[in-house]
Amino acid sequence: MYKNWLPLEYLGKGVALGLVGYMGFQALFAATSIQPWQGLAFFGLAGLGLVAALLSAAWRWLPQWQQVRGRFLPFLLMLLLENPVRLYAGILGGLLAGAVIATALAGWDWLYLLGAIASGAALGAAFFALERLENRWLRSGSVLTLIALIAFGLFFWLQSQTAGIDVERQDTFALYLLLAIPILYLLTLAGLAEETEVEIGAMCLALGLALAVLVAQHMPTAMLAAILVPLGIYVVYTQRVLKKLQVFKLVLRAMGFVHIGRYRDALLAYRRALQLDPNNRLARNGQWRVHRHLDIAQVSQDREILELVDLDLCQERARQLLLAPGPGPEQLDEADKLLSLVLSQEPHRWPEIGYWRAVLRTHARQYDEAASELRTVLTDPTDDQSRPFRDAVLLPAWRLALVQHAELKRRLGTAFLSEPGRRMAAITAVELRFKQRPDDPAAAELKPIVYDQLREAEYRDALSESDHGRVEVDYEYCLQRGRTRLSDPDRWREGVELLRVAAHGLPTRAPAIHLEIARAFEKAGETETARQHYGEMKRLARQVGVARLAPEDRQAYFTALRQLAERAQADSRWDDAIENLKLFTESPESGAGVLRQITELYERKRDPLSALEWNEKALMFDHRDKELLERKDRYYYSVRPDDLSARLQQVRELFDVGYCIRKARSLLDLKAGGPEQVDWALHLVELARVVEPENVTLLTLAARARLRRGEQDLAVPLLEKVRQADSSKFTSEDTESWYLASRLLGDLYLNALGRPDLAVACFNDYRQHPKSGVDTLYKMGQAFEQLGDTKRATKCYQNVVAYDHPLSYDAQLALNRLGASIP
Repeated sequence: MYKNWLPLEYLGKGVALGLVGYMGFQALFAATSIQPWQGLAFFGLAGLGLVAALLSAAWRWLPQWQQVRGRFLPFLLMLLLENPVRLYAGILGGLLAGAVIATALAGWDWLYLLGAIASGAALGAAFFALERLENRWLRSGSVLTLIALIAFGLFFWLQSQTAGIDVERQDTFALYLLLAIPILYLLTLAGLAEETEVEIGAMCLALGLALAVLVAQHMPTAMLAAILVPLGIYVVYTQRVLKKLQVFKLVLRAMGFVHIGRYRDALLAYRRALQLDPNNRLARNGQWRVHRHLDIAQVSQDREILELVDLDLCQERARQLLLAPGPGPEQLDEADKLLSLVLSQEPHRWPEIGYWRAVLRTHARQYDEAASELRTVLTDPTDDQSRPFRDAVLLPAWRLALVQHAELKRRLGTAFLSEPGRRMAAITAVELRFKQRPDDPAAAELKPIVYDQLREAEYRDALSESDHGRVEVDYEYCLQRGRTRLSDPDRWREGVELLRVAAHGLPTRAPAIHLEIARAFEKAGETETARQHYGEMKRLARQVGVARLAPEDRQAYFTALRQLAERAQADSRWDDAIENLKLFTESPESGAGVLRQITELYERKRDPLSALEWNEKALMFDHRDKELLERKDRYYYSVRPDDLSARLQQVRELFDVGYCIRKARSLLDLKAGGPEQVDWALHLVELARVVEPENVTLLTLAARARLRRGEQDLAVPLLEKVRQADSSKFTSEDTESWYLASRLLGDLYLNALGRPDLAVACFNDYRQHPKSGVDTLYKMGQAFEQLGDTKRATKCYQNVVAYDHPLSYDAQLALNRLGASIP
């Protein structure tokens, strides 16, 4: 009906203005002056139409007169607001009847009446079109523009037409326009449409024209006021008053419905009022009063009313009833009905309703039922839809179960808290409340109770079974309570449990916490358990990173490591001592002394390779330390190549290849060196070759050692490998070794292997070395002679003879043997 009636409503408003304007123009321009009875009849018939409409509407309520009796004003208000068709028909019918009678008796032209009705209808259609504009500012501006154009147009037209018309007629015209304002407002009040800028615009149009006519006749100097007053009224009304009146009209309509028992219509009106102004106290209180008047049993059967009931308001009402001091049976019954209504419409709110039902049962002294309701709220699983409602009541539910009422505490209390999963659920509820309200006294009251008997197993189980990680714990609180318990000889194990929980949640403090636990077990004489916690301390420190520990925790950690190392060393537990000292090396107080100590421990453990590694680290602090250098010789001598190869990645960066080269060379260069020195040199070379197998210096030294040991067949491949190496990558030491290898291999080819051709190539390359000289020329002469190349051999021998050298005599003999002349 509303959509079909709305355009008719605006057409009716326009027609009413048109009829009033028709009477006004006739009073102004008719050939004979309008008589007072004609105006009285016109407006009197409109009033009679209004009364008839109200009586017709009231007639329907005669069977329910008992509901209406004593509520006349609300009843009258309801008749005005809820019978728009009758009221519009009565008022417009009265106006039309008055206009027809006046026209007929005065003999006016009927075309003017029809034109007035058509013009009013057109104006109503324009009003309706403007009302459809959704943008408030555009609608307000359009209405203001339209009424200004109409007002100024009519005023200037009237000015041009009213010359010679007496003042009395003009005053009557203005009076008719002023009387149009209450008629239009009454139609607006009675209509279904919400009042907009259109209605006040039309009223300001009538007011502006009336004032303009009156002022032009009586106070011409006040014409500006006649323009500004309607304009000001329009602006103030639309900006400050209109919305409030819209809400007030809806509230009045709702109040009328309440007094006659039409709760559904009242709820609709209040809902719309709160949509327009959510903070309107009158509408909010009125809506609350409607909910209080509802018969819950009847409402639960009425689907239309159920759709309009504010369930949050019902729940709030039940809450207020139950929190009031000493609620009686009537209040408890009302609260029970309200809670049942909410639950029937929104089953997912069962945790919230269950809690308030537990409160209700407690007031009714039905303690078993209350305990059952609480248990359901605190134990049954929830889905995503019901979880927020459960979260909202978890803390008060736990408080009711544990501390608020002695009977519930007896039925639930600590026994219920000790059931699997319950304690962690209570702790989580407390901590979630603290996140929302850090100073919540209820949460502060519950906190020591729920944490009192916390065990690590409960905490771990809750983590493994948590729903989307919904486990909240105050780890700092656990730490402080745990430390307090450690000092209690009877409860120190409970303290250990709390500290282990705290360690899990405070990873950067976990090493220091496990240190406290280890010392507690040591104090109790449980050495093995203490050792386990020391081990956990070390593992967590490595996992977290020592640098991330707090300064005091870091210092305690290093102090403990030093003490553990000393104890292990005293008990000859070398591995434990080494592990602790290695970790201690991260301390700023660590230095060469700690590294030296680790080296000694590895030596006692008979692990020369690890001793070698840590000895090298110690030498970084002082590379001239005599004791460390002596140990270096000893460790390098003791390490076997196979052991080094197996653990090469561990010591590669610290293994000193240069030391092996220098030491091996010095041993091989000893003129008085015997087999032991040669074996030592070869050992160092083979050791270094594990690290750098292609190093030409090492290959050359290995070949020298093999030759010293008479292992010619093993030396030749080494020298040949040196000869084939890529010289573009040689260092100066490699170049020197390459030349030496060429000389040694040339000697072997010449004297032992019978390959003078290859010997020539080796000697020829060696000639480029600065140390090459007469010896090389003589050996080349021997090689050429073995090849039968007499000419080249002769030339080489002749060059040798030219020098004052011990080999000159041998060269002369060779020349004689070849029959060549001596230069």
